[in-house]
Amino acid sequence: MVAGNRPPAVAGTWYPAIPGALTREVDGYLAAVADVPRGRLDAIVAPHAGLMFSGPVGAYSYKTAASCGPFDAAMLVGPSHYVAFDGVALYPTGTFETPLGPARVDASLADEVRAASPLIVDRPQAHGREHSLEMQLPFIRRLLPDVPIVPLLMGFQTRETIETLAEVLGRVAADRRELLV
Repeated sequence: MVAGNRPPAVAGTWYPAIPGALTREVDGYLAAVADVPRGRLDAIVAPHAGLMFSGPVGAYSYKTAASCGPFDAAMLVGPSHYVAFDGVALYPTGTFETPLGPARVDASLADEVRAASPLIVDRPQAHGREHSLEMQLPFIRRLLPDVPIVPLLMGFQTRETIETLAEVLGRVAADRRELLV
């Protein structure tokens, strides 16, 4: 796979593939979230299981983020379940397609992240079957539809990789309003 328009890998199994059904399900989870904190927010923790399992927690995380925006981009960091590799696999350009429309990759910001460390490399093929970042997109498309993404998959999650990625993302986001997921 080369970078470009990544098709959904788990639509129709982990979440509805039909736009109306997905919208209703996501909106149902969001409606169940009563009050969320407001103020400055730089990061959220959100699950990446099937929507029927992760929806309530994801709704709380993303509704909180939406109340604290706006954001220039969302840096999505998740584990690789299918491809083993060292470092961090970046999806550098294009879109992640969803039933709710495409999530655009911020290619300029992705370039900046990649240039900051040799541990971060273009590896779009690692994203092909991976669900961990895709499961963030239904909420992003509903609540932050104009926010571009920077998709980052972690291979072997060594201390060096974790510390390097944290340092890079902190430095790159220092003068921006980025949401780390």
